[in-house]
Amino acid sequence: MGKSGGFVSIGIAFTTGSGLLRNLQVVCEALMRDGGKIDRITYSKDEDGTEWVTIEPKGSDLDLSQIQYYGSITLSTARFGRRDQIVTVSLKTEVDFEGLLIDLDWEDLFVDTNETESIVRATDSVERLLIDVYRSTSFAYAVAGHEIELDWAPETLLQDRKVIESLSLSVIPVKDGLKVVHGSIALDGMTPQDDKSSNRR
Repeated sequence: MGKSGGFVSIGIAFTTGSGLLRNLQVVCEALMRDGGKIDRITYSKDEDGTEWVTIEPKGSDLDLSQIQYYGSITLSTARFGRRDQIVTVSLKTEVDFEGLLIDLDWEDLFVDTNETESIVRATDSVERLLIDVYRSTSFAYAVAGHEIELDWAPETLLQDRKVIESLSLSVIPVKDGLKVVHGSIALDGMTPQDDKSSNRR
């Protein structure tokens, strides 16, 4: 497999006021469901980012209520096919929406020697995670791709088909469930994939 490197990012957008810390808790629990633990919680006590706190939690209680500004969680997960894979979940607060950005190390995600199998396994794992998260907390949309940011307000993204089709993976709530859209480039950031969309319940 050729190497792209960097990160594969998963962005989950919520409407403002939907309870970002509760949504963070849901996402962290979903990531750790098949084995994992929180290694580190980091946040700023002030909006200017001048006083930072790092906590290394002990035990299994997941209390994220103390997080204030610019929070991030570093945790281990087995969710993507490998035990103790380290991921970072960061809070993002914008004027029009709030969200969570999950960063996975590219080399940890694409470890199989068979390129096609590795991409299919990674894509399936990300889809399953997002479907599981949506069952516990409704999001406005979710996207995944190579080093993407969570830059789009829900109204903007949902009305721009070109942006949706340019992303490796988009998961959009629809009337009867979720619409999963695959763009032309796979999660690894370089392998062509067939454009397709399907509905999931």
